[in-house]
Amino acid sequence: MKDWSLFVWRYTTERSLLVPVLALHLLTLLLVLPRGNFPLNDDWIYAKMVQTVLTEHHYVQHPFSQPVAVAQILWGALFCGIFGFNYVTLRCSTLVLGVIGAWVTAKCVTECGGSRKAALLAAFTVSANPIFMNLSYTFMTDVPYYTTMALSALFYLRALRSNRPADIALGGVFGLLAVLVRQLALSAGVAYVCAVVYMRLRHKTQITPRNIVAFFAPWCAAAMCLLLWKFSSGAEHAAQLRFDTRPLAERAQSVYLYAVMILTMVGLWVLPWTAARIPAMRSWLAAITRPRALLAAAFTSVLALTFMLLVQKTLPVPGNIFHKLGSGGFSITGAYLDGLSRSSLVTAAWFIATGMALVSAGAFLVDMTGLSATVRTKLTKASARSASRRQKASNAPNQVKDTAAADLEPLLPLPAQRIFLQALFLLTLGASLSPLIPIVFDRYALALLLAVILMGSGAFPEAMKNRIHPFALVAGAMLYCFSLAGVHDYLAWNEARWKALDYLQNDVKAPIKRIDGGFEFNGVYTSQEYMKEKHITDFWKCGHGFQWWLFDDTYAVAFSPRKGYKELKAFPYSSWMGWGEYRILALKRD
Repeated sequence: MKDWSLFVWRYTTERSLLVPVLALHLLTLLLVLPRGNFPLNDDWIYAKMVQTVLTEHHYVQHPFSQPVAVAQILWGALFCGIFGFNYVTLRCSTLVLGVIGAWVTAKCVTECGGSRKAALLAAFTVSANPIFMNLSYTFMTDVPYYTTMALSALFYLRALRSNRPADIALGGVFGLLAVLVRQLALSAGVAYVCAVVYMRLRHKTQITPRNIVAFFAPWCAAAMCLLLWKFSSGAEHAAQLRFDTRPLAERAQSVYLYAVMILTMVGLWVLPWTAARIPAMRSWLAAITRPRALLAAAFTSVLALTFMLLVQKTLPVPGNIFHKLGSGGFSITGAYLDGLSRSSLVTAAWFIATGMALVSAGAFLVDMTGLSATVRTKLTKASARSASRRQKASNAPNQVKDTAAADLEPLLPLPAQRIFLQALFLLTLGASLSPLIPIVFDRYALALLLAVILMGSGAFPEAMKNRIHPFALVAGAMLYCFSLAGVHDYLAWNEARWKALDYLQNDVKAPIKRIDGGFEFNGVYTSQEYMKEKHITDFWKCGHGFQWWLFDDTYAVAFSPRKGYKELKAFPYSSWMGWGEYRILALKRD
């Protein structure tokens, strides 16, 4: 028994990736329970689709849903079939996928040559992300999409190392599941093709018929599933494609601004990951001081100038989930901690955070270009010349001249994996900038996290054998606490909001059609009837701001008093971010 306990302890502390990741997520659940049988953000749309599967036993596309999320709906229906339909059950289904997504990220890091410490830091960086943590407590498509994409990337990375048909097929199977959550997941398969073509042209690697069949079989199945859905009797609504109709020049400027903002946002999210590589960066700068330093300075300067001249604000931008005081979209009127968000202390904190994010994003762009074989060769030659000059200056002729090549070699994944990661990043970023997506939210950048982390994963084997840089621990702890407080506050005020709505319906006897309950409430209770009475078929033309599908706003819920309304009752909730108690108000027009 003692030997068995010792084995379990050593496996947990020295080898396992899943146990530490699971422990972190269980700690998060203990601190913030996924309480409250009410919708959050857009997840009422997918919940309605799950209800249809459970009651009518077929998939029906909701008219307000753009992705064909068949895989996610079936996953939610599986949980609801076992535990019963409610929003808590649906949240738990996403929380399970969140654990899997963080664990698979760690596995991808080890597949790219990273150490166990690097892999666990990567999993922590993903888990502590404010958008990832917030959306794990909803039934939105973002976390399922990230997890299935990470699984697809893991097996494609293995296939590029092993060339086994089984790995290629599994990469395609999970790519198929990702496509059946969001159709933009085709980027994983395209990135693998780019890597294989590169290896074929550059290194003359063989492509066997078995590998071709293993690759195309899952993707053909994905196409057949989508066609079957399109022509099946259950497909009452076609998925809507909404094009960006702005002039090309205006769209190009918006694309550039969005790319800069998202890269900087991702730079903030991976700040613990960047900070942990400080020892490796020191060796890099010592080996190739001028080229790499100038490249990093150039990237950081361009990003900073864009922020100063065009964006003209600090992070977080653009909006939807991530905001200055936590996470979670606002869907009722009034200001939430408005005074605190504009305080000088919060403004200064986000100014500093934006500066660090710009440096982190610049470091990532150096990784991005450093993965190129051409740039890598030039950097190696430059570092060799620098090492030679240092050798002559130190009068040490017996030292090895080309230390730079030895320094750089273990810091990068395999050539095929490098091409795959570059293509995956560019395709994922490009897909979110497509004119098919006229409204871009910050949560769309979540899919970029995987490629950004993996591009720098090779820097860790030597740099993290003994310890993690203290600043990485501090940055990670701050990010985790910020995300945790944001999720707590988001659930707290929504719980108070739905208590206020129950009060209006049950105690005041207010008709549902006369309540302005916010986006989720009106979406669940009045959207279908509103569209039928108004003879509207496009859900996107049914509201603006916080008011959607609204018949009458005689009664309302809000964060603060509204002009022309009297307060019926206040429902308190606690805020970790604001360090105090706040209120949701049930109002009636005076």
